[in-house]
Amino acid sequence: MRARRDEAVSGLVELGWTETEARVYRAALELPGATGYELARRAGLARANAYEGLARLVSRGAVVRLADRPAARYRAVPFDELAPALVSRFSEAAERVRRLVAACRTDAAEDGRIALVAHRDEARELAQGLAAAAARELCLAQSNEDARHVAPFAERALDQGARVVTVCLDGCAAPCGACVGQVRRPGAGALRPRSLFVARDEQVALVVAPSGEGVYARDPALVAWWRTAFLATAGEPMTAAKGNGGG
Repeated sequence: MRARRDEAVSGLVELGWTETEARVYRAALELPGATGYELARRAGLARANAYEGLARLVSRGAVVRLADRPAARYRAVPFDELAPALVSRFSEAAERVRRLVAACRTDAAEDGRIALVAHRDEARELAQGLAAAAARELCLAQSNEDARHVAPFAERALDQGARVVTVCLDGCAAPCGACVGQVRRPGAGALRPRSLFVARDEQVALVVAPSGEGVYARDPALVAWWRTAFLATAGEPMTAAKGNGGG
């Protein structure tokens, strides 16, 4: 039982939640209608930390505030109801990127935090640089034609101790060796084949459309959003892993 509860927290953290948010959400699932104090005790957190995480969950729509008197009580929204919203946000973000790329042909946005990528060769060079520099985490969504260019640099990230998660957008029936790390099939809402996504250490990310045009972002908030959506749309793991758990 405890192992399942810990795995639930770990899974939520993989989706970009903080551990505090994940523990409070799990506690709210286990204690419907509980007060903030009760949730803090259940989650094993200091009250100040628990209330801070609870406030973020309420603003995100993951927890609903039921009443204020005599004390505020809370109910967790089942994750089955939250997951479609995460997928929808990712699809909407991808569509906004597509419109942005189609409408703009300049090389860079004025503020310098976002640059437009004009063609696939440029995108592959950026992807290689991101993969080679990953120190803690590398997230990839790619088709085989891009994987052949990125794989040697993703393997370098593995050698440096980075956690590598790869979604094979071609949906291969079995691992073909082109992908590196924890390899997963594309889930609902994943990018289309011939798209490319790379996120390094939750700091820099690249999203490329099937046309080869894309966006390179150094905006931490945007990168965090893309990373969360990527993890939410990653499907089931593939077997016969290469590296730290993939194919």
